[in-house]
Amino acid sequence: MRRAADGALPPRHTTFLSPFDSLFWARDRDMQFWEFRQVLECYKPEAQRIWGYYCLPILHRDRLVGRFDPKLERDTGTLRLKTLYLEPGVAPDEPLVAEVAAAMRDFMAFHDATDLVIERSDPLAFGAKLRAAL
Repeated sequence: MRRAADGALPPRHTTFLSPFDSLFWARDRDMQFWEFRQVLECYKPEAQRIWGYYCLPILHRDRLVGRFDPKLERDTGTLRLKTLYLEPGVAPDEPLVAEVAAAMRDFMAFHDATDLVIERSDPLAFGAKLRAAL
């Protein structure tokens, strides 16, 4: 813990978090630590949703950089990203795209998905670069 607190263990991992992750249990912790508002919108009527039904935050090293709303179509092995977002000010540069693509490959393998469809991406370039990196 001391080494991490002193910066001797720099964050290097990119992964996707559950919206039920204990990281989000404390009210407003997401905003205090990361200036990221995690909202579980599955309980809202569809017309009131901003991000999607069940958005997963994207943790890239030490930052929450985006989110996506996945839908797995088991019969076809297709993972459909209904929405894919980067937070304002986050650029879809090569290192970010490569690490999100690696995490997405793991996510797809875990769910036995063989195809990825991105329905909506903001920014648009992020979705295109992610598809190309896969």
